[in-house]
Amino acid sequence: NFVNRTTKRVFHYRILILESQIEVTCLSFNTMINKLLLIGTGHGQINLYFTGRGSLSDLFDLELTLGDHLDEPILTLPQAFRSSSAVLSCTWSTGRPSVFFAHDSQGYIKYWDLMKDQYQPIGSLQIEK
Repeated sequence: NFVNRTTKRVFHYRILILESQIEVTCLSFNTMINKLLLIGTGHGQINLYFTGRGSLSDLFDLELTLGDHLDEPILTLPQAFRSSSAVLSCTWSTGRPSVFFAHDSQGYIKYWDLMKDQYQPIGSLQIEK
């Protein structure tokens, strides 16, 4: 169960991972499009889920394909960070619905803009310890 902080609604999600299990370390609903759910994993991967029905083309000019099942990610970034790094936090921009940020256990912060590039971050920086 997850609570959307914007709408205060409780969601019940079942995320099936076939052939392997993943450790979910963070999740974030998009503050402007509450059907988009971002999930970070303990192996440096980021997955984007569309938790409703309908088309993303109405929301963005994106070439993302919705799967047949709501429990399949619409976008997977398998090497968002090194596989030895856990994604510690992820969050959506409050000003642009296509922008999100993620922070890993090695001190890197990366940010993506899905309108510019769906697979590569548009920037990154490392926080010194």
